[in-house]
Amino acid sequence: MSILKFEVGIVMQNIIAHLQKTPDSRLVLVKDHGIYLCPLPCPGPAKVLYADGCDPHADTEALRLQVYDHCRELVGGDDFADDVPLEWLLMARDFHWRWL
Repeated sequence: MSILKFEVGIVMQNIIAHLQKTPDSRLVLVKDHGIYLCPLPCPGPAKVLYADGCDPHADTEALRLQVYDHCRELVGGDDFADDVPLEWLLMARDFHWRWL
């Protein structure tokens, strides 16, 4: 079974704050060049939280290929965007989890 892990930290806090201030926004799990959580509408790259090992902005081409293969192994090759409940992030924050 594949498990996606998202670090509970400052980027997640920024996403939560944005979602709470923007009434028509929603949280989505996206798979395209990487796998990440972001609010829609997305106010910029600072509000994108990549899953552990799924950030395509690696330093070398070899690492970028590893990220591509890792993402494909985790969720398959198709791109997608699915809504995620904000409550999941709030629970991770409130219970002081290291990972969601």
